[in-house]
Amino acid sequence: MGGSYYQWCRPYVRVELNTSRDVVFAFDVGNGDENLTVHSDDFEFNDDEWHLVRAEINVKQARLRVDHRPWVVRPMPLQTYIWLEYDQPLYVGSAELKRRPFVGCLRAMRLNGVTLNLEGRANASEGTSPNCTGHCTHPRFPCFHGGRCVERYSYYTCDCDLTAFDGPYCNHDIGGFFEPGTWMRYNLQSALRSAAREFSHMLSRPVPGYEPGYIPGYDTPGYVPGYHGPGYRLPDYPQPGRPVPGYRGPVYNITGEEVSFSFSTHSAPAVLLYVSSFVRDYMAVLIKEDGTLQLRYQLGTSPYVYQLTTRPVTDGQPHSVNITRVYRNLFIQVDYFPLTEQKFSLLVDSQLDSPKALYLGRVMETGVIDPEIQRYNTPGFSGCLSGVRFNNVAPLKTHFRTPRPMTAELAEALRVQGELSESNCGAMPRLVSEVPPELDPWYLPPDFPYYHDDGWVAILLGFLVAFLLLGLVGMLVLFYLQNHRYKGSYHTNEPKATHDYHPGSKPPLPTSGTARAPAPTPASTQVQAPASASASAPAPAPAPAPAPAPAPGPAPAPAPAPAPAPAPGPRDQNLPQILEESRSE
Repeated sequence: MGGSYYQWCRPYVRVELNTSRDVVFAFDVGNGDENLTVHSDDFEFNDDEWHLVRAEINVKQARLRVDHRPWVVRPMPLQTYIWLEYDQPLYVGSAELKRRPFVGCLRAMRLNGVTLNLEGRANASEGTSPNCTGHCTHPRFPCFHGGRCVERYSYYTCDCDLTAFDGPYCNHDIGGFFEPGTWMRYNLQSALRSAAREFSHMLSRPVPGYEPGYIPGYDTPGYVPGYHGPGYRLPDYPQPGRPVPGYRGPVYNITGEEVSFSFSTHSAPAVLLYVSSFVRDYMAVLIKEDGTLQLRYQLGTSPYVYQLTTRPVTDGQPHSVNITRVYRNLFIQVDYFPLTEQKFSLLVDSQLDSPKALYLGRVMETGVIDPEIQRYNTPGFSGCLSGVRFNNVAPLKTHFRTPRPMTAELAEALRVQGELSESNCGAMPRLVSEVPPELDPWYLPPDFPYYHDDGWVAILLGFLVAFLLLGLVGMLVLFYLQNHRYKGSYHTNEPKATHDYHPGSKPPLPTSGTARAPAPTPASTQVQAPASASASAPAPAPAPAPAPAPAPGPAPAPAPAPAPAPAPGPRDQNLPQILEESRSE
């Protein structure tokens, strides 16, 4: 009978979108036609978004799941024979031409653990084309600050609900300016709820609404947001009533926190952030009198104090703080300084019991407060806080972005006292926006050759610059000498003539190698030249008669008459004496 059945009826499995709200898993493995249906009441599946479908069948059960909805399970009969002998090809999109084919995008298809190469089988002539991949795999602009990338059919969006930022890529700061004395309180849980959960834990009964699974993180489930170590997946939490760090919902007995915020101020001391509890546990980030930043924990009976900075932060500049605790491991980063890791001692408890409220600006808690916190609590924080987030709680974003009027529950949980105005504080971004390579004019591909110069290039450039400077100085010197070559004093090699004028009866000084006749006196009427010492030299001709005497007045100096060079006479022998007399005069 079984052979006859498989002879006339072929086994099959089929997953189809039956209606816009129904995904059906139909199969026949030997027991007749069966089907499982996942129905959606809140949205349609053809909403231009990506959906994850999982269909499984074995000898025990068949089940179907869409996205994060619960599994739809159907147990198989006790006497079940699964007979799947595939003698026909696998059809994707449609099995028959008369049926309505699938119009959309399929990716990451796996059959029995094997990923099928859909792109390799794509044929444009048959109406299929490749490159239908997800946009969140390699987004052009990632979702910052823990934003979740949401796939669309032809684009993607960023879900910023679990962050303290908004904007298209979760990159816009949301902050507030605190006037002196202004404070904000955000209730994490009420006293009644805390008591009920503690009682539930004592009875070892799970709290309703808790769904074990993954830690909500960035794009990859199972990674603690901000945790810089290796990521891990938490299985079903073994201790009922205790959520994992980052669990979205009521916070109680948490074993880890993720705190991030930015601030700028000129005042000290002040309490920036304070998390109180229904017991003596607390967490605080404060500014001391000297302007340095300090982190304080009280977990159990032993306090923990860590100095975040050694320099004052009250300079009016924006500063960012990131603190992540996972059990007794503490990861801290301030501004752009390297990440530091600290470990609590075994005397410090690993959980913050029954957190009560989150305070910003000032602690207005009733009951007993640590004296160290009270010491820095007055007069309160004055400055700007932005991007404040404690696990999945963003009080400033809730205050400034929640539509008015608020719900009664939210209005009761959130309270602001004093003047609080919205401001981004000029806070520096913790992540720099990346420019796509096709839009970056200075982009270099990964295979761009890079040569390690090891300092030789700098040395060669130094020598080259020095050589050019020396050449320039030399050219300037040559140019200067060329322009000033024919300028300056005029010098000749001609002998300087000495024309001494001697008034009265004193004769002029003779020149070297010659003798001049004495100047004529008024009584003389005739000028005679001295006789030559040589006997053979002929006597000169007598001088002509002098001209008549001029009119009274200063007599002009007579022009010297050329005369032959006479032989040295007796007067020449007295030349040194004459020179001495002329010098004395």
